Amino acid sequence: VVAVLAALVAVAAARCDEAQSPDLPGLKEAAWAWYRDGAMSVEDTERWSHMLANRTSLVEVCAPGVLQGLVLKIEETVLDGPQERAALTGAYVQALQIAVVRGYLEPQELVLWPITKGWERAEHQRLLLGTPRSGTSAMVLNYCTSADRFGQAHDLAWLLEPPFGDPTQVQPTEEVEHVGLLRRTDLYIYIVDAPKCTGLNETFVEKLRGAVRSVHLERYRGGPAREEQSAYFKFLADHYDDLPDFTIFVHPDAPEHQGEEFEALSAALQLIHTESELAHRSLQYYPLSLQMVVEPMRTWGVGFFDDWIEFWDRLFDRPWETYGFEPPRCLWRQHTGFFIRGLLPGAPEQLSSEKAKELCESREDCVGITCGTPIEFEEEPLTGDHPNRSGTCSARTGALRESPFGIEFSHMKNCSDAHAEAVYAAAQAPAPAAEYVPHLDMYLPGYAADDELERPQRAAQAQCDWLGPACMGYTCDASGRACTVRGGEVLEPSPVGEMTFVKVGSSSVGTAAVLRDGDLRRPAPARGAGKFQGYTGSQSVVHRDRILAWSREELAALAADVDWLERHTGMYEMVWHAMFGEPLSQPTRQDDPRIPMRLKWAAPTKYSWGDEYIV
Repeated sequence: VVAVLAALVAVAAARCDEAQSPDLPGLKEAAWAWYRDGAMSVEDTERWSHMLANRTSLVEVCAPGVLQGLVLKIEETVLDGPQERAALTGAYVQALQIAVVRGYLEPQELVLWPITKGWERAEHQRLLLGTPRSGTSAMVLNYCTSADRFGQAHDLAWLLEPPFGDPTQVQPTEEVEHVGLLRRTDLYIYIVDAPKCTGLNETFVEKLRGAVRSVHLERYRGGPAREEQSAYFKFLADHYDDLPDFTIFVHPDAPEHQGEEFEALSAALQLIHTESELAHRSLQYYPLSLQMVVEPMRTWGVGFFDDWIEFWDRLFDRPWETYGFEPPRCLWRQHTGFFIRGLLPGAPEQLSSEKAKELCESREDCVGITCGTPIEFEEEPLTGDHPNRSGTCSARTGALRESPFGIEFSHMKNCSDAHAEAVYAAAQAPAPAAEYVPHLDMYLPGYAADDELERPQRAAQAQCDWLGPACMGYTCDASGRACTVRGGEVLEPSPVGEMTFVKVGSSSVGTAAVLRDGDLRRPAPARGAGKFQGYTGSQSVVHRDRILAWSREELAALAADVDWLERHTGMYEMVWHAMFGEPLSQPTRQDDPRIPMRLKWAAPTKYSWGDEYIV
């Protein structure tokens, strides 16, 4: 009996994967991943959509997949109102009846697929959406003149255009779904008090009054060149006792960072307008920018690292080196309109640029990567905005040649084992706070402070210094590149050739940094998994609770030091998310399990990398 039941389960599990439809294989695993850790790729969402569009024919070959897709759709459309939910629920009941009556659904398939979990989650979100809670909001930006330092015009006209603007003056069209999304939002424009700053004319301001709840124009002393943070901090300090539930930080050139359609901000405003518990739980910190910068050069490059350490030590109470973020081993120089002639033998194609670079770094015979190549020669070349372009990269070997398609681009590799160490050596890193004695073929048992993170040797030593008496030393693997801080006091023989460095010097906490005038010494942010990365420009929706983790005095001190802010504006932008409770390795919108499905893919994420010389 057990064997028969197992066979039935196996047949049911394989039915959808073996179906003659490209949308079905692997969907069950994708659904479980979504309910387990909130992970779902854009490609999977497209597959679910295609499957639902063809559910009438697919219910016969994969009934549980159709049912699962409808439950996911109910969750995705949670903001669309009870009528949409009722229509989708009716479609679910109809599909279930057809599957049961015609024998398309086996009982065990309801266990193999997370359909019940989907209903529980959708119902939980419906209840949160129905729990009332205030939803006040304010948008904050600074302004000087209609042209920036590059001569680019930024006249704030986007505030009067869909999806914003005055709904009595602008009517929705087939292309424009929303208008007037800022009507419930207070607008604070901080105009830099300097001769070069022209401010806004009264005619434009009067139009703004029809697009927002209220308009507040305030003159203030900003940085001498460029920065937005002084306006942000001034607003937070001045309104500390009456902060809105959600503060929206933007730049005057917001379309450049968020896209002309403002998809992420539009989705966030729609959720805020529900005035619900769901909005408060989902929008603790929500990034609005399109661009995600990974390992920016400002945190490790020669000429940048000294300033970064000075900035970091002034703001946070934990040394930067303890996090174990390393400079990239390889740098990549881009050549637009060129391809590298030969494919790397035995290597897969159609990779993302990041995966292609990882593969190329591991092969000595690889000279670089080429992206944007059509899969077949006769195929129409992909345009720069094509969603699949990032999956058209391959590792290459050979000479650089001009692309016959014109839209290919290549990155030539420049790697050195000593590169990362040389970058740090060029900077004036703080002296170690303790001395360490090496012991070959030995290890210390037990992790210090339950810290199991593997770090380079320099970072492990800095972390051991910072942990103080809780850390007795650090143990490295045979290569010397992966080290962990240890709390044991007795060395033991290592069966795998490890090396241990035992601390014999000072062990006071925090000796790697010295307090200076103006230091705020905030508790350090969490590291997060992966590389140091964050959305650009500090443009975000931040919940009041995250802001109130700072004191008014700290925010006022930040606002007052405009010269410092101007010199370090790019650095503040890179830690903006960490300043308000997010890990340094910021998750993308689509990978953040706290963000509702509708807001995950409201706007695409476009990557830039420090190893491609992005500062």
